[in-house]
Amino acid sequence: MEVFKIIFFHELKILFKSRGRAIANILYFVIFLAIFQILTQNFDKNLQSQLFVIGTIIAILTSVITINNDFLEKDFRDGSLEQIIIHCSNLEIFVIAKCLASWVSSSFLIALLATIILKISAFEILNFWQFFLVLILNSLSLSFLLAFCGSLSMLGGFTSMISIIAIPLALPILIITSATINENYELNIKILFALTILIIAISSFACAKIIKIANN
Repeated sequence: MEVFKIIFFHELKILFKSRGRAIANILYFVIFLAIFQILTQNFDKNLQSQLFVIGTIIAILTSVITINNDFLEKDFRDGSLEQIIIHCSNLEIFVIAKCLASWVSSSFLIALLATIILKISAFEILNFWQFFLVLILNSLSLSFLLAFCGSLSMLGGFTSMISIIAIPLALPILIITSATINENYELNIKILFALTILIIAISSFACAKIIKIANN
């Protein structure tokens, strides 16, 4: 647990020092919502709410793909991963800490902003905490899944294929997220929670294996 905290807060410190990425993600989302508002201002209120949900999910997916496009590649190239392998016996802990730090500095802020906008807009979808929880689980599962896809860049020749690999893998998450928001919340939120835990476990294990393969 101590190793996790050290890595997590170290990564957060680095990410918040270079504020450009976090600010760019927030600005991207704000611009996206502004365009959305302009294009849907004459639509029926119920249709607006549905489009808002779809738009928010797509915005989170796009943001996560952009952030994780080269996950661990910089650490791999500057030799940081070699030091991690030497000093951290459990690479899964390193991967989870790094993914969570990246998620907190980007997707978490987008999920919070989207939920606040939902509340202000008075869309009749879910209450504040229900919608926030859905976006948290959605962005977490996507972040870990896309981190795994991004880590393939360490093996060389996969960078251009990452989005093509990632989007089909992300489809079940997107479908369950949409179902959770639109119907049978109690059941589908449990499925989404279980899927998120499963993806975090599998992606962390797979990333750890890729780190070892890339550094052999």
